[in-house]
Amino acid sequence: RRTPMCGFCRKRTNGFADMDADGYLDRLYVHKDYQGRGVAAALCDALEQAVQCEAYTTHASITARPFFEKRGYRVVRAQQVERQGLYLTNYVMEKRRGGGRQYVTTSRGSACRRSRKLRSR
Repeated sequence: RRTPMCGFCRKRTNGFADMDADGYLDRLYVHKDYQGRGVAAALCDALEQAVQCEAYTTHASITARPFFEKRGYRVVRAQQVERQGLYLTNYVMEKRRGGGRQYVTTSRGSACRRSRKLRSR
């Protein structure tokens, strides 16, 4: 069973994510026009509240690793995955429930601060 979340701004989808019942965050995507505005953090916050488990895990890319580290995830191990003959490095990461920092919107804030909503489908 997966718990999906979508972020909306002015009736436009700006991101989505899903997590399974064991706390595995499989997909996290934010539209390029909304990156750096707190959408990914809001989606992760909502999923971590909706899915109650001991620990949350994900397989983070090199570029996503700092985002997850700021959220309290730690690297369990680096791994090489093969996709169409290419080997890519990613990281198995884990966050224990109650770990990490509380997300706070920066002064830059969200372009959709007033209208941003998270909906579970």
